Amino acid sequence: MENGKKFREMITVICERYEKEPSELLTKMIWKTLKEYSDNNCIVALNHVFRYGKFFKDIVPDLLDFLENINPVPELQDIAIIEADRILSHLKFYGALKPLKLDNLVSKHLMETRWKYQSWASTILESEIVWWKKEFIESFKSFQKVENLEQLENNNKVLPLINNICEKIG
Repeated sequence: MENGKKFREMITVICERYEKEPSELLTKMIWKTLKEYSDNNCIVALNHVFRYGKFFKDIVPDLLDFLENINPVPELQDIAIIEADRILSHLKFYGALKPLKLDNLVSKHLMETRWKYQSWASTILESEIVWWKKEFIESFKSFQKVENLEQLENNNKVLPLINNICEKIG
């Protein structure tokens, strides 16, 4: 936030709404935190907090709630839908002719193990796409909740441990 006048107005509105007095120290801390964000993003976040905030009667909105509304974290459902749409878009343009390249590790894993892209793309019927998308989204959410594949894949210590355990077992 760059405009000090808008910032003071914003703090005043929050304090009036929740009938609290702003402390000098808290106001400075909030100002330093919000400096890296644009005025417009802060105002949009303030409006969102007022509209959808989860507050009790006597509690001022938390700074963390405010910051989450400036940079909202996408929901897992939204990420799954985007990934499914990406796969379907590739299917529409290239069919099974061009291999699918995915950045998301969960999507990549699902399309290499559960649905092998080349054979899936050449056999799926148009009437099955809606059902496939629902199934993909559910699978994506389940995989994302169960384990973080990126941590496992990028951790160089895990593979030697797994190999060591496999050697001892069998």
